[in-house]
Amino acid sequence: MAICWANARQQFHLCPICIPLRQPLFRLNQPGIAPLPRQHGGDDVRSPAPTKGFTAMAQDDLRTQLVLALPARSGGGPLLARLVAAAARIAPIATVVIEPDPELPILPPELAPAVEQIQALGIATLIARDAPLARLVKADGVHLPVSKVAPAEYREARETVGSRFIVGVDVGRTRHDAMMLGEEGADYIAFGIPPHVEDRDTARVRRRELIAWWSEIFEVPCVAFDVETSQDAHDLAASGADFVALRVPAGLLPEDVEAYLSPFIAQLAITTT
Repeated sequence: MAICWANARQQFHLCPICIPLRQPLFRLNQPGIAPLPRQHGGDDVRSPAPTKGFTAMAQDDLRTQLVLALPARSGGGPLLARLVAAAARIAPIATVVIEPDPELPILPPELAPAVEQIQALGIATLIARDAPLARLVKADGVHLPVSKVAPAEYREARETVGSRFIVGVDVGRTRHDAMMLGEEGADYIAFGIPPHVEDRDTARVRRRELIAWWSEIFEVPCVAFDVETSQDAHDLAASGADFVALRVPAGLLPEDVEAYLSPFIAQLAITTT
């Protein structure tokens, strides 16, 4: 599947060539393009070295891209950009999904600077669940987790953020919702495993089958969520996932990011050099 990428300096927008395919245009460092400059000199956020594209390191020649899902709670705003910067130094990051904690929500005045700092690294930043919040903090869009009313939530989010911003949806294991949302204009379709699912081995097989089915037939990119092991990441990439989303554990420090991500990066066969 061909995907269009570009470095959107100020704001996400749709590539005119890809509009008929409803492809998203993420912030991504392109070959020969230096990362965007730092916006907040007082924070410990260092731009990663310019990437040279995605180099396959394994026999499978996988081209799957990385998405980071970051939990965010009150008081944790300054840590978000530092975590992303640490990750970007060891592998290209296509997109970051910030997941606000519903019990200890991070407020817009704290979240907005973190979003700006991550965007300054050349990385698209989405807010999970909350389209009004995404618009308020000037994120690149919104990620909608799995829901029984996903189509209705998509329409509401699209109305809130408009057509120039990313709206992606996790459809879980529902082919019907995936096809409906792809037709309605979702920028990506995600296949995850909801937390309540007990037979996770069977669910992992089902997710691989859905990704293989989707990537074979449809042009809208697909993202694998709820990836628990590096082998799982490899299998999903081999099945045709355009992106693999890795959820960073709560409490992980920037100095521990490399140790956490390295096994996944090795299996996905990506590098910054």
